[in-house]
Amino acid sequence: MELNDLRAFEAVLETLEPLTQDERVRVLRWTIEKLGLDGVGTALASALKRDLKTVNPVTAAFVRNPGGFQTIGEFVAAANPRTDVDRVLCAALYLQELGAEPLTGSLTGKQINDELKHLGHGVKNITDCINTLKARKPQHMIQTKKSGKSRQAWKEYRVTSAGHDYIF
Repeated sequence: MELNDLRAFEAVLETLEPLTQDERVRVLRWTIEKLGLDGVGTALASALKRDLKTVNPVTAAFVRNPGGFQTIGEFVAAANPRTDVDRVLCAALYLQELGAEPLTGSLTGKQINDELKHLGHGVKNITDCINTLKARKPQHMIQTKKSGKSRQAWKEYRVTSAGHDYIF
């Protein structure tokens, strides 16, 4: 082994050590996908399959689909949200972080609900769902912008790290 390899091992261990098992799996999965290490992803998936009973549904779905999700429908189906509020959070997270073109800015309720409508899961009142996510402690979504002065002005939102952790 070369000195650079040992330094990389040390850096990886120092970074992953304080994380929980689910967080370690998520970080390693993302790294493998980002670096295009397909063979490693398959081997890792095989090793992790025996632990799927203790892993949340989204992490388990990523293990079964090491290449990630091509569509929002695949992601929402894998997450299997039980309520409209959680379905909104899943859709927002996919649009914000996992989609073909992840958003660097914010999302509107209309963008989220339009995607859910395409899946056949549109919600009657997207604002109520988002307000529920904002009211959770810690907040799963936050409002980042309001366009206009009226109470009904267009608002923009982002999924927080707590919302991300809730899904993963």
